[in-house]
Amino acid sequence: MEPGTPRGFDPATTVVVDVRSPEEYREGHLPGAVNLPVGEIMNRYGEIPTDGRRVIVYCAGGSRSEYARMVLAQLGVAGIENGGGLTQIMMKLKVM
Repeated sequence: MEPGTPRGFDPATTVVVDVRSPEEYREGHLPGAVNLPVGEIMNRYGEIPTDGRRVIVYCAGGSRSEYARMVLAQLGVAGIENGGGLTQIMMKLKVM
């Protein structure tokens, strides 16, 4: 397994969405994460797969991802989880 590979996440069953800015995303993100800035959620939520996969959103500290989770849930996207901040989600998904 390559360093930085999430061990606790299978792309076949889980979609990870980074809701930070594109600049923050470029500075470092969870491998395999899709960047969908929180300010663009309302216009771009259709880009998130709704095929039954688990969806985890994260940001830098957890506030933006919680807001994104609430908005996405109201828009009808099922299975949304707030992964918290980048450090939290790395621990949760056991990124090496």
